[in-house]
This record gives sequence, structure tokens and C-alpha cells, in this order.
Amino acid sequence: FARAIRVDPAFATPKPWIASLLLQGRLSRMVFPHTAAVNAAAFSPDGKWVVTACDDNAAHVWEAATGLPVGLPLHHADVVNAAAFSPDGKWVVTASQDGTAQVWEAATGKPVGARMRHKFQVYLALFSGDGRRVLTASHDQTARVWEAATGEPVGPALMDHGALAAFSPDGKWVATLSAANAATVWDAETGQAVSPPVTHGGFINDIEFSPDGKWVVTASMDNTARVWEAGTGETVGRDLRHGDSVYSAAFSPDGKRVVTASGDKTSQIWDAATGDPVGPPMRQEQMVATAVFSPDGKQVLTRSKPHYNEVRTWEAGTGIELGLPVQEEDSINSVEFSPDGRWIVTDRKSVV
Repeated sequence: FARAIRVDPAFATPKPWIASLLLQGRLSRMVFPHTAAVNAAAFSPDGKWVVTACDDNAAHVWEAATGLPVGLPLHHADVVNAAAFSPDGKWVVTASQDGTAQVWEAATGKPVGARMRHKFQVYLALFSGDGRRVLTASHDQTARVWEAATGEPVGPALMDHGALAAFSPDGKWVATLSAANAATVWDAETGQAVSPPVTHGGFINDIEFSPDGKWVVTASMDNTARVWEAGTGETVGRDLRHGDSVYSAAFSPDGKRVVTASGDKTSQIWDAATGDPVGPPMRQEQMVATAVFSPDGKQVLTRSKPHYNEVRTWEAGTGIELGLPVQEEDSINSVEFSPDGRWIVTDRKSVV
């Protein structure tokens, strides 16, 4: 996850923080005001609600159409790093610097089950595809699977693999990253490794399963992304090579393509099976931190770095930029398409 930089009160007056919805192709914006930094924002599966994870020690659920709050704030004892909806949209799971994750009723803000506890802060928490399980990754260098309804652990903790984690679409497997530049797929029920670790020549920044769960893609500081078989660890096609570090990699909705974001100031679409580039690179003036496909696979959304203050939309496969870039005065921590692809949700620090 990415964190916004706080304004030091000794050198600046207090400033509001916001999350925004931007309507594709129009200068239309819905603002969700906050009193502290917004670390992440995500849509509900039906696109009607948005959840934000904040430095005010809470997550907040909002109506996407009106910007009005839904239910009570989801309170922790420290900063909330991440928040995600369950597949049916009824629950939200949060990850906090207080060392816990928690499932909540999205409509009311009431907790569901017990706190899921780690020794140190929890970087992320997300639901399995069926909503029955939660996966967490922590600064204590463990990832763990839990029962969503009770908060009880499932199987052993995955040791030395707490940097980042992902569920397979069916929830049967978990992919994790370690500090040793390795990615491993595990059985979510037993905690046993499904395949040998896949290693890169540098730190791994991102990991994701393909929509059918057969493949995994990793993005690394070694200037490559790689597609590999989840069940064997065998490489699929050629490495997806850039001229600088690769910060993110994501599959298209049909699983046939991968889009990567790189420090070489480009994002690129690739054939997932062969590693061949699809269309020209999407070039911009800054390094690219994130690239994701729209839900219909026809567009790509990118977020820049090092200032993280610019979002661009592209036609997938042609490299043609659609409309003007969205530029903010301050850091944009995360970007996501709405389920229907019409809206983009961003979170940022804003001087208003």
C-alpha cells in the first residue's frame, strides 16, 4: 500500500483530506471529506458505496452517488492502512497499524466476529472470492488466513511472508511475498506450499492471480514482471521486461493480457501466454506506479510517481491517451475503476 505524507502542524495550518470520485470523460467530481490522511479507497461490488481507510484511526463507508456517510465509522486504536468489501458487499474488512484486522457490517459499522491479531501492524486485509475467509499480511512478517464470520485463524501462519499477499479467485490458494525476493503459493486450508518459490533478482513489488487462478504475475525491482503457473512455479512465456523497476502488474478481466507499470516512464500491455508486447508503450513524463485494466478490459488507468499526483486513462492496446490527465496538488494514494467502469475513485491530501 502507499501512504500519504502528513503535513507537519509546526509548519502548516491544518488541512482537510479527501477522497474523490471522478466521472470518466467529464469534469465531474464527488468529494468525501476527511479530517486526516486517506490511505486507501475502494468501491463496493455494486458500485453504490465507497470505503476509505484513514489516518483518523477509522475506515468510513460512503454513498457513492451522494457523498453521505453510511453507518458508523469503523474504529481502530491506530491508523487504518487498508479496507475492502466482501464479494456480496455486506461486510468490510479493515487492516490497521494497531496490529489487528476486523470484519464489520458495512451498513451499520457493527463489528463481526473477533479481532484478527498480529504482533505488529497489518498492511492489508482482503476477502476470499466466496467471502468466507480473510487474508492478512503484517509487518510481523507473517500472512494468515482467518474465518471471516468469527475471526478464528485457519491453518498455521505463513512465516517470513508478510510483505504482500493475494487469494486465488476460488479462495483455495494464497500467494505471498517474502523479503528474500521470492513468491510462494500456499494451500489456504493447510498452509502447505503448493509449488516451489519463484524468485526475482530484486524486491517483488506486486503479485496477482489470473482470473481463472491458473497463473500468477509478479512485478519486481529487477526490471521485469513474470507470469508463472500457480501450481508448479514454472514460467509462462518470456519475462515482461522494462528499462527500469516494475512497480505493478495486473491481468485483464479475461486473463489473456497483463499490464505493467514501470520506473522507465511507461506502462505496457503484454500477451500473458507469450510475453509479447500488445500495442505500443503508454509513455508519460513521470515514472508509473500503478496500471490497471477497466472492468471491460478496454481501458487502462495509470498513476504516476514519485509525486503520485497524476492519473491518466488510456485505450488498451493502442497506447492512445483518453482525455486529459487528472492532476492534483498532492499525493494520490490509490486509484480504482468503479465496477461499471464509469467512475474512478482516488484518495489524496487536498488544500481546499
